[in-house]
Amino acid sequence: MKKSFYFFRHGQTPWNNQLRLQGSLDIALDEKGREQARGLSEQLLNKGIEIIYSSDLSRALETATIVSQKLNINMIKKIALRECHFGDVEGSHFDEVKEKYGEEVWESFRISNPKHNNAHFPNAESPAEVYKRVHNCINEIIREDFSCIGISTHGAVLRNFIHPLIDPSHWPLPIPNCGVFHLEYDNGRWDYRGLILSSK
Repeated sequence: MKKSFYFFRHGQTPWNNQLRLQGSLDIALDEKGREQARGLSEQLLNKGIEIIYSSDLSRALETATIVSQKLNINMIKKIALRECHFGDVEGSHFDEVKEKYGEEVWESFRISNPKHNNAHFPNAESPAEVYKRVHNCINEIIREDFSCIGISTHGAVLRNFIHPLIDPSHWPLPIPNCGVFHLEYDNGRWDYRGLILSSK
């Protein structure tokens, strides 16, 4: 059965604005993030979404709640949709991580094919582990009786899931706050339809 998915990233948080790695830390939306989520809900009104599955971290959960209330549909939490656990570098500024671990390690998390990337920061998940976790979760959702599904999640999760579906020349995929990525699934095959909106 053919299914349509709208994957979207949460709205802005203070740490997004400060260029700090959030990972598994539970950082809430700021007011701009809530405004972005309200705009997102308007854009998704006529897409036919029947249900939203969301990461349990508050920035994704609040985004999903704002959207689900506007669309008048149910929202279900899924721990498996939460952001990559970045271990010892969570809370660090991007530049601090690059300086300590090198540009090559940093870029490996943004550019490489996550299915085969087992590199990770100390005490952190690897892209391959994130890919497996999220892929298993989405496969469970596919088996549910919905044909159009919203997924509220995080930047690294989106990149890890989508990169294997697109040409490497497009890596790293830009993931704006409240950006929406349309994908279609049909009998084991994924078709990436692209970024359909990004917040301002």
